[in-house]
Amino acid sequence: MQSSLNKHLIVGGVVRSGKTIFCKKLVETFSISHIPVDKMVVSLHNVFPSYNIRHSNINYQERCENLAPFLYDFMEQNKKNGKFIYVFDSYHILPEHVFLKLDLRFFHVFFFGYPAITVNEKCKYIKDYAKKHGCWTEGCYRDDRALKQAVENSIEKSKKLKQESEKYGFTFVDTSYDFEKTINKLVDKLATKLF
Repeated sequence: MQSSLNKHLIVGGVVRSGKTIFCKKLVETFSISHIPVDKMVVSLHNVFPSYNIRHSNINYQERCENLAPFLYDFMEQNKKNGKFIYVFDSYHILPEHVFLKLDLRFFHVFFFGYPAITVNEKCKYIKDYAKKHGCWTEGCYRDDRALKQAVENSIEKSKKLKQESEKYGFTFVDTSYDFEKTINKLVDKLATKLF
């Protein structure tokens, strides 16, 4: 289907919440371009050292703060190109930054998270999904304790993202359970212009 979307999309959220799967479905459905910002973070420190964007040796909040000026300048430049619609996705996008820095007339904004699932349920789901589909999280964590800690942190971030999304009027997508069904419903809503 040729793109019937009239706005760019911003997709933020915690790791393993379905952001990339959602973006891939958008690309397939609407023939739009996907810009996975997290893949750029690793190299941005070398290319733009003045932004102080690093993937390691810096806490999450500081990394988001440092990435924001670059990311939103980039988005503002891309919104001027009316011929192409983009979907930007990143773990490093925060609702407050989007609200304060962007002209929201040009963007649909979504934040993904899983605030309603338990740590053990999500860990099992991540392991099962990685075995079935293969994904970058497979082998990332040195042991089950490290995975549980990462998931616990993501659940807490999800709760905060949900509150902040509601505060700023953004769509929060709860992928705690049946995330593929949730994502498909969201793509269908966009296809029928319910946003």
